[in-house]
Amino acid sequence: MSIPELLIQDGFVTQADQEKIDDFSRRSGLSYIKILLNFGYLSRKNYERSLNNAGYVFKQIREEDYDLDVLAKTELKFADAHLALPLRVENNKIVTLMANPSDELFIDYIKFTYDMEPEIIWHPIWILPG
Repeated sequence: MSIPELLIQDGFVTQADQEKIDDFSRRSGLSYIKILLNFGYLSRKNYERSLNNAGYVFKQIREEDYDLDVLAKTELKFADAHLALPLRVENNKIVTLMANPSDELFIDYIKFTYDMEPEIIWHPIWILPG
């Protein structure tokens, strides 16, 4: 289930809000999650609650290793716009930090750029204003 669908199901976002966010995302180039959290549609606490209830993986990120070669291939503006960052290769996957673990565009970016599947780490601390 996508994050927008999950948030509608949990009653945190309405279908009308969803349409406004999608429109703003298309016009601005900002990610759905960035708009959702930085423009008052949803609190970080409720976002975290929905994702935890849906079973998304939550890890402490301060201790995560990273590989400078992986980071060097990353388009930083694109990563910032999607609130996501590939960290390293592990078990033939790209360990990737993501605020929205259902962001298909960034997942496709990882697959195309690194020719590997992402291993997604979700963490609410990654969702910062900006």
